[in-house]
Amino acid sequence: MLATLALALAFAAPPQELPPTRVQGEATTVIAQFTPGERYRFRLGGEAGEYSEWERRDLAHFDGLATTIRVKAAKGRRSAKWASIARIDLYGAGEDGQRREKSIILSIDRTTQQVSPQLWRGKDLPRAPFNVDLPRGEPIDLKILTDTPGQLTIAFGETIFRIEDDFEIRSIGVLASGVDVRFDPFVLLHRLPASE
Repeated sequence: MLATLALALAFAAPPQELPPTRVQGEATTVIAQFTPGERYRFRLGGEAGEYSEWERRDLAHFDGLATTIRVKAAKGRRSAKWASIARIDLYGAGEDGQRREKSIILSIDRTTQQVSPQLWRGKDLPRAPFNVDLPRGEPIDLKILTDTPGQLTIAFGETIFRIEDDFEIRSIGVLASGVDVRFDPFVLLHRLPASE
């Protein structure tokens, strides 16, 4: 039984990377369709395995968010059980444990401080890495927008990804563990009315 499991894992396909849609200036053009709404600033962090988090529930409507993420320091030993992560969660309607969720996860390597972004779509699916190189030690500009029906636009700076948006977002959250991180500013966005 164990040999069969080991063999299956050895031949399992690696998680598929999410390829970017690279159009120079597109992220800037897309963000121009939105105006700032609620504004927040977060300083989160703690030791590996300890979580600090915030959540904004019962959104009447979600159009998007824009934030600048500054990773200060990864904590813990390289061999620690829990990873050093910062995360933005997007939740559907419902109660905890029963609502749908997508997360943008930033995993921080404790040795190199390299930040690797990934998409989490549920317990039954592997994380999908975003195929983008984020500058080590530099602020990360991240936008999550609902500018296309049925899709979310995820932009790391000018590098854009489009992913399936298969549920209505009713809550958003941020979380950090094993890393000191700032989300400043963290702005909920509203779509501008279409010009006639």
